[in-house]
Amino acid sequence: MTVSIRDYTATPRGLDFGNPAQQSREIVDSNRIMAGLSAERGVRHVDILDLSLRAAADRFLVVTEGLHPGGAQYALWVERLAPVGASLLGERPGEVNDRRA
Repeated sequence: MTVSIRDYTATPRGLDFGNPAQQSREIVDSNRIMAGLSAERGVRHVDILDLSLRAAADRFLVVTEGLHPGGAQYALWVERLAPVGASLLGERPGEVNDRRA
């Protein structure tokens, strides 16, 4: 499984790292390339870009230093990633499977 790159330009400190419009375009382009390469290889790709963009309107999704995702944003990612990961492992989301046995 591959996961897209988040768009940090939606955060308060994201503006500190160059031209935000250009940076955002480059993130979108990189994610498009990664999704295409993943598809070519039969690898599931999960897009979390839209979830990261929510930080522009909801500062609760970013930690106090203003750049990195906070727990609430990570929780959104897990909601999207867990079902894919579980399906790849042949499990249902929430199912406990002890692989040590």
